[in-house]
Amino acid sequence: MLLPAGAPLVPLYRPEVALDSAIPSVAVQMGLTQLGTFDQRQGSQWLLNGNGWLPAAWVRALGAHDNIQQSGGATPRFDGNLEGGQAGHDVFARDGEGDRQDHIGLFVGYTHANGAVNGSVGGFNNARAGTLDSHADSVGAYWTHVTASHAYLDVVLMGTWFRTNVDSIQNFQNAARGRSASLSLETGVPVTLTSHLMLEPQAQLIAQHISTDGFQDPVSTVAFQTINAVTGRAGARLLGRFSGDTQAWEPYLKFNLWRNFHRQYDTVFADADAIPANLASTAVEFGGGVSATLTRHISFYGDASYLHNIDGLHRRGAVGDVGLRVLWGGGP
Repeated sequence: MLLPAGAPLVPLYRPEVALDSAIPSVAVQMGLTQLGTFDQRQGSQWLLNGNGWLPAAWVRALGAHDNIQQSGGATPRFDGNLEGGQAGHDVFARDGEGDRQDHIGLFVGYTHANGAVNGSVGGFNNARAGTLDSHADSVGAYWTHVTASHAYLDVVLMGTWFRTNVDSIQNFQNAARGRSASLSLETGVPVTLTSHLMLEPQAQLIAQHISTDGFQDPVSTVAFQTINAVTGRAGARLLGRFSGDTQAWEPYLKFNLWRNFHRQYDTVFADADAIPANLASTAVEFGGGVSATLTRHISFYGDASYLHNIDGLHRRGAVGDVGLRVLWGGGP
């Protein structure tokens, strides 16, 4: 049958094209979720305490649901869950004059992503391609500086090693291993509105270098282009601060505008067919949370938010975090 004049050609991709093309984008998202923001990792600059060597430890649990659809090529769409955690320790902390603080520490983390991948399969759009299951282990280091006015600068370096298993509807099962290096620079400056209310504008820049090893499936070789992704965030927290003799509470609402500046990467099949996918997107995030000093030695924090794209890559997601910080001794 002849196509009508001007009718678009529909590519006939096998299921593995959409499925394999989703691997790098899920790796990017796992890295962003593991890094998080300063508030998600540490709760608040007001929770930071301790002085000297090995003063405090913290743990964080995270969970998210993501629906991510890329444009271009086989238009892969991942719909699944991410969960994980972190454990960290301040290696050294210093209290300076006027409430100035510096905290230097190390952390380890784990992230797991599991979900279904749809895409352009056999001439049908948004058809089931298979399932994806990825595990990532991370190690990192951080330095947080807090000024006398409680403005903060947070710097995080993180290395990640991941293994992604894919299982197509044709029962082609393959595994891709990869690694990434990430850098996060973040700052926030609280502005006092009333005796109990503050507005804190924030900005964050995240750079990720992601390298994924290729593999051979039953039909062809599969290779992945190295990704250098840059993600920016601009937003603000509206927070209240309420304190008693031994406890302090800090509920807040937050708004963020996220921008992923990396436009396209290729997944190459049979050393010849480069299938593009686009990561560029802008998304808005709404949410809220609370941080609390329960005792002199124990602090708790939690955060939940919803994210939706406003252009580029289609993305909808919800994420939640809870954390605990323990001061071993000393400190303010």
